[in-house]
This record gives sequence, C-alpha cells and structure tokens, in this order.
Amino acid sequence: MSKFWRIVVSSMFAMAPAAHADISIRDVEVSALPELNIPGQAWERISVRNYYVFEGLDVPLISIRGIQKSWFLKDARLEEWTFPFPKTNLLYETIELPGGAVIGGPSGNHLRFIKPIGRDAFEPIPEAAGLYWNDHVEGSGVVFAKRSKDGKLLVLDGETFLPSPIPEKGYTQNGEFLPWYSEALDGYFTASAADIWFYRLGDPSWQLVKEDKPRSWAPSWGFYQRGSQDFLSPDDSLLKVISKNGNALAQYKVSDGYPNEKLRSLGGQWYQIGDSGEIVGWLGSWHRNLILAEDSEEVEARTPKFVRIPPNSNLPKALPNLRPLILLYDENSISYQYRFANMPGTDRLYFLHEDGFAYYSYGAVTVLPVEWLDTVGKLPHFFVTNKALYVVARNGLYLLSQDDTLIEVLAPQEEVGFGLNDKVFDLGCDGQSIGFFGWKTGIYLLDPIGEADLIMQSQSPIRVYGTTADGRSILFSEKEGRLKLLSAEC
Repeated sequence: MSKFWRIVVSSMFAMAPAAHADISIRDVEVSALPELNIPGQAWERISVRNYYVFEGLDVPLISIRGIQKSWFLKDARLEEWTFPFPKTNLLYETIELPGGAVIGGPSGNHLRFIKPIGRDAFEPIPEAAGLYWNDHVEGSGVVFAKRSKDGKLLVLDGETFLPSPIPEKGYTQNGEFLPWYSEALDGYFTASAADIWFYRLGDPSWQLVKEDKPRSWAPSWGFYQRGSQDFLSPDDSLLKVISKNGNALAQYKVSDGYPNEKLRSLGGQWYQIGDSGEIVGWLGSWHRNLILAEDSEEVEARTPKFVRIPPNSNLPKALPNLRPLILLYDENSISYQYRFANMPGTDRLYFLHEDGFAYYSYGAVTVLPVEWLDTVGKLPHFFVTNKALYVVARNGLYLLSQDDTLIEVLAPQEEVGFGLNDKVFDLGCDGQSIGFFGWKTGIYLLDPIGEADLIMQSQSPIRVYGTTADGRSILFSEKEGRLKLLSAEC
C-alpha cells in the first residue's frame, strides 16, 4: 500500500486573506423582548429545539421559554410572529411542491395550509378542515386526501380537492399510508398491516406485491420515511429503497417494470455508491443485547458485517473481516458506531471500524494506517462540506486530504478538548465553512486547504441553533453573553 502517514500543522492567520468570505457577528436586536438583553438570558430561555426553519419561509421562527408567542428573526432583529401558521409551540411540517407553492400542517398527514406562489404567508385550505387524512406524495406535486377512513381518494388541485385518477385502495387507518410515488418505477405503492400493492397510471387496478415471508407490519416496505431513495438495478430486475436515515434497505424483484415480490428487508446502515446501483454498509443492528452463550460461531454471526451488494444482486457479500467501532459496551449490551462520509470530488466512502479508518472504492476496501485512530481516538466525527472532509476529535480538528493524509488544523485550547457539541457549517463560498470548537468556544473560518482563522473567541460555552433559510447566517448564544447572529458574504 503506497499510502503513508503524516500530520501537518497549518498556520494561523490573524487576518483572513482577501479571498475569504466577509464575516460579521452582531448582537441580535431584542427590544421587542428586552429581558433577553440580560447576558445569559437567551441561553436560559432558548434551546436548540426552540429554533425552526420551515420550507417556504425566508425567516426562522423561535420559541422562548415562558412566553406563549412565536418570534421570527429578520436582519438580526427579533420580532413577534402574528400569522396563524406555523406556530413554534406545536409540531408543524411544511413542504414545497414542484410548482413553487408550499403546503403545511401540524403533521405530514394533516396538511391544512397553503402558501401560493407570490404570497408572503400561509392561508388555510378551506376544504382541508374536514379531511380525515391527507399526505404529500414525495417526488411529485400530488397531495392525496380522504374525508373518512374508507372514503374516496382525492387529490389537491390548486386549493380544491377533486376525485383522484388513481382508484382508492381500501381502508385507511392510523399508521398506514396513502399512496407513495416511486420515481424509479413511475408508479405508486401503498400498504396495510397485511399487504403491499403497486399501481401505475392507466392500469385497471392495484396489483398485489408478494412478500418472501409474511410480515406483521407491511409499511416497513421502504417508502415509510420521507426522503427515502429508490432506484432500479442496471438490469431493471430489482428495485432498491434506502430509508432517509440509511438504516433500512428494502428490495423488490421487478418484472416488465412491475414489482412482483418484496424481499427481506435488511437493517444496518446503507449507502448507494454514485449512480452505479451498488450499495455498501454495515449489515446488522447498531445495538444488540449480548447473548449468554459460549458459542463463538453464534456470537460471530450476530456481529455486524461490512458488506457490499452488487448492482444487479440483492445478496450482501462480506468484505474484509472488519468489525464496527464499539461506542458503548457493558455486560448486557453493546452499541456500535456507524459513521460514513463521502470525500468531496472522489468516489471514496470513508468509514470507521474497530481498528481505525478505511474507505470503500470500486469494489474494494482500503484500510488506512492504525496511527490515525491513535491520533484522533475512538470517538471522532466526520464533517463534510462542499469541498472538504474534516475529522473532529477530542484532541483536535483534522482535514482529511485527497491523498489520504491527515492534516491537523486546530488543537484544543483547554484539556477538556473538542467534543460532540462542535459544529461545522458550509457557507457556499468556494468551499469555505464556519466551525465552532471547544468548551470556551472559538469560532473559525475554515478553508478547504486546511487553514483556520479565528473569528471570535468566547469566554464561555456557545450554543449553536442553526442556519437561516439561505444558509449564510448562523444564530447562536453565549452562556454568559447575548444572542448573536453570524453572517457571511462571499
């Protein structure tokens, strides 16, 4: 293996080069709520879960503990949100449709409001108030609805619900789904507690999809999570569906463009490699109870394996004898770490395993030097920006370069080191990003070549809430300071 080990310490610059993004940090104007002017009050009264960015709104909403109102942030100023939807004290969801309109509601199955193109706020959909159920069909502009459990299937047309061109399929119950669209097959799936069906426009009726083994809860068929990824094998014989969080893989046999059998779902952590149709990942649960047995073969069989699933196959093939990195272990259970990251500009998928780092590329695993794990410890995290892959560990921030060297970018200023609360945000400015690191947090401008410029050093911990809708501003508060907004201009 021609790879070699080195650590390069980058230079620190007092002033950012002219090519760097223009960064400003301002105190948020809180005259509408003057008690937040007291240092530490924002930290005490706004948690990370009180910050919301919704599709269709160019301002984030904020809830403040002890105040039954919603607030929004605009131009570094906090103002009261007076519109009826959305509110920050309830769970809401908003979804942008392909034409530009945005729909929303208290959940993904109760979408009661619409924000038409060109309007500034959401308005109630008059006909939606009496609906039993409705749902956006991801990957399309379709919104299905029913007025009762066994009612006629409807679709949203503008702000009116009309009979659907797709026939209804039986009885809708809580926990079951209205039809979901498969972009790969250009058709719709639906399920009940016992069966799965598929429908394509122009067909006379729904077709039953056989299961290789009867299941007690069919909605685990793959499309149950918004954001699921579905694609056909190159030979069109298999449909593969990876759930949004990557921990479930469903596969279907396909004939003449129709799914005719659902195969056993695979749990673990899964990634599609480019557009090849190949899938790799850990096969097996990230957490398991330890079995009280001395049978080493049984123990080995229950240990997750790193596998690849070839493009035209549904069968996992074990790669070199790698074990996942253990996160927690006691006499009763064991938990593993499944952490992956794509190197920008390459086809390499990096991951952690029991003995260190490795990457997958073109059907093979390349194991990287064990010194990497000696350097960063056993609890590193990946951060990926548009042009860089970082590894954050208790003893520092490292840039993983494209020639497989590990470059030290920052060392912690205190013994407590870096940790789980550190954050990296891509600015969309030629690969530059913002990093928050350390207990007494330093804010840095990170360049994809491995340079870091200190922007601000706080004397107390910082809580980062998130970015605004355009991704160029970050709201945060200091434990002993004020509510602040960091903004970037390229």
